[in-house]
Amino acid sequence: MVIPGPGRRKRLGPARRVLTLLGVAVVLYLGFFALTALLRRYPLVAPDPTPPAAVMGAWHVHSSRSDGRGTPEEIAKAAAEAGLEFVVLADHNVDPSPPRFEHGVLLIDAVEVSTPHGHVVALGVPRALTEEERKGDVLATITSLGGAGFLAHPEQKKNPWRDWPSAPKAAGLELYSADSMFRTAQRSPVTVFAPATASWLTNPIHGLMTVVTDQPALRDRLLMLATAAPFAAICAHDAHGLPSYLSEFRTLAIQIAPPPGQTGLPEDPVEAARHVTDAIAHGHTSCVFRAIAGGAGFELQGAEDPSVGGTLKVKLPARRPEEIQIRVHGAGVLDADGTTVRLDREGAVQVEVWSKVPGMYFQDGWKPWLVSNPLRVRPAVPAAPAPAPAPSVSTEPPP
Repeated sequence: MVIPGPGRRKRLGPARRVLTLLGVAVVLYLGFFALTALLRRYPLVAPDPTPPAAVMGAWHVHSSRSDGRGTPEEIAKAAAEAGLEFVVLADHNVDPSPPRFEHGVLLIDAVEVSTPHGHVVALGVPRALTEEERKGDVLATITSLGGAGFLAHPEQKKNPWRDWPSAPKAAGLELYSADSMFRTAQRSPVTVFAPATASWLTNPIHGLMTVVTDQPALRDRLLMLATAAPFAAICAHDAHGLPSYLSEFRTLAIQIAPPPGQTGLPEDPVEAARHVTDAIAHGHTSCVFRAIAGGAGFELQGAEDPSVGGTLKVKLPARRPEEIQIRVHGAGVLDADGTTVRLDREGAVQVEVWSKVPGMYFQDGWKPWLVSNPLRVRPAVPAAPAPAPAPSVSTEPPP
């Protein structure tokens, strides 16, 4: 037997050498994304010091009353730090509390209802649904209670919506869901999930933006539903506290207009909650990925009564990214001027503004910035009949 001397090292076997090299490669791979994420600064565009009036908030946030990490008060504090004015909490099957202000942020309690067909966020209901109601016609029950039901994370692999024939009874659906996009990223562990996780360790917002992706299949369903009747799209945080509430609130938000003549929400919490819930329930919201830039000033002019042959004008915020794309889905096409949408057929139309985001390796780098609600395009308004010609009057004198 040969005993290694003190100056000699035991050689690694081939398998251990491969594993060691593999481990080093993984560390270097993850380290690359963690270090490069440090170079990214968000938002990409500096905020407008005098933006148009707009109210920003968060939708679908879980607290410690169900499966979230923070108390409602801690969530409100994070929202205030992020510059939000309201948060819609959606704890699982928990009786809602009255609206109230905490740290200057309006807290509104909705209820995430667990059903055999998937999850629904019930907004504006006075109580949680009973077990029997959750097993029945949930969307009809929510409406009968005076609320509006939104299909939660409807395309999520873990818990999708399974009863699409009943979907028209809902007020809308979550088109972009931060939690769902994070879960989708796990299907691409090398090119998306690992870079996102490593980036999140050093720059949480960059990590969150890495998993943001288009939702073409869900958008097709949305447009189909919005063709028959008004049907809202909303962007959801579905936040549980990991990633932190603050980083999620700084990444995206929903935006509504303040009451006429005001720059923010009313001081009375009941009145303020009524304004917010009405705007959400009727689709008067837009989604803003705040990591890119602010959304105040985004508007579709001509959206009051769109019809075939008409146009929409996309009005953008004064401060915007250098590289953007206006993407029109459904019953419209973008005109050559780049901001006019011609409504060319009946159906539903939806507009999104996308921006180039740096540092998105293995991806094209285009991410949504502004997302509109779908609009129902009605048939062309018939032209008014031409007036009959006036009877001729003779100027000849009678014989």
